[in-house]
Amino acid sequence: MNPLMKKIAIQFGVLNTVITVLYVLGIYIVDENLYTSRTGGILVLLATLVVFIWAVIAFKKQNGGYASFREAFSAFMLPFIVAAVLGMVFNLTFYNFVDSELAAR
Repeated sequence: MNPLMKKIAIQFGVLNTVITVLYVLGIYIVDENLYTSRTGGILVLLATLVVFIWAVIAFKKQNGGYASFREAFSAFMLPFIVAAVLGMVFNLTFYNFVDSELAAR
């Protein structure tokens, strides 16, 4: 993996994780019943897609305006993988140590 791809993957993966964590913590603080909100889920999904598409655009721009399909696909999927791993760590920590009874409520 070239350094530019690694930089894009980490930068946008962390950005997506921050957005998702802020959403989860905001709902936890405001009203836990909003976890099942369809509108909130759709908004987070759209925000996630925007971040990953933005990653592809940023890669293409920093790569001189060109990206092959493989590079564009990698610029989309690698931030997704980084965000999934970081999100999993957050969720395991949050639901096992911070509020382990949240799922039962």
